[in-house]
Amino acid sequence: MAGATGAAVMVALMSRVAAGVAAGVTAQGGAPIDGIAQGTSLAFLISAGLSVVTVVISLFVRRNPAEVDA
Repeated sequence: MAGATGAAVMVALMSRVAAGVAAGVTAQGGAPIDGIAQGTSLAFLISAGLSVVTVVISLFVRRNPAEVDA
C-alpha cells in the first residue's frame, strides 16, 4: 500500500511541476519537454532524499536479543 501511494504521490508531483513549467516555457516559445524534465528531476530528488533518510534511520534500529534466541 505504501509503495503504491508513494508512487502515486511522486507521479502527481511530477505532472504538477511539469504542467506548470511547460505552460510558462511554451508561452515563451520553448518546448514542453523542459517541464517534463524538471518535474521528473524533482520527483527523483525527493525520492533520493527519502532514501537517504531511510538508510540513516535504519542504522539506529537494533534487534531485540530475545527474538534472536527464539
